[in-house]
Amino acid sequence: RTASNIHFESDLVLSCVFVIVAWTVGFYVRLEQKHIDNLKELANIDGLTGLYNHRYFYECLTEDIAQCKTKGKNLALLFIDVDSFKIYNDINGHQQGDKVLKRISDILKSNVRENDFISRYGGEEFAIILPDTTEREALEIAERLRLETEKEHFDGQEYMPNQNLTISIG
Repeated sequence: RTASNIHFESDLVLSCVFVIVAWTVGFYVRLEQKHIDNLKELANIDGLTGLYNHRYFYECLTEDIAQCKTKGKNLALLFIDVDSFKIYNDINGHQQGDKVLKRISDILKSNVRENDFISRYGGEEFAIILPDTTEREALEIAERLRLETEKEHFDGQEYMPNQNLTISIG
């Protein structure tokens, strides 16, 4: 073997090692970025309902208001409260109350439009941002949500003051 062949082989081995190391580092960088993105998403989600949380709601609301001002579009907002929820929790227990909150969040998700933003605002309170929505359209959506919730049967609702679990929307 000549000296030039030995150097060529050494350079070839080093190049292969470099490619393998670069590929491995790139893989771990992508994995780390996915993990960071996942953590960011988890920080914005309410663990019980799977809806966005109160903090993220305000972030999105601020952005949506700014966009609507610059584009001159409508923006509606619904605040939803589960009526007499404390009584329901006291009678049926918090685990049953958690089931109610999950079910109501499912009702909300299935009765709003794809671009609407739903969040759990507080204990038994929800908020929905309705971009590009008039007051009349917001009232129609609110009434649909109210009726769908009223039609739903929740275990233990017969012990409630009006024998039904309802929501109020403003």
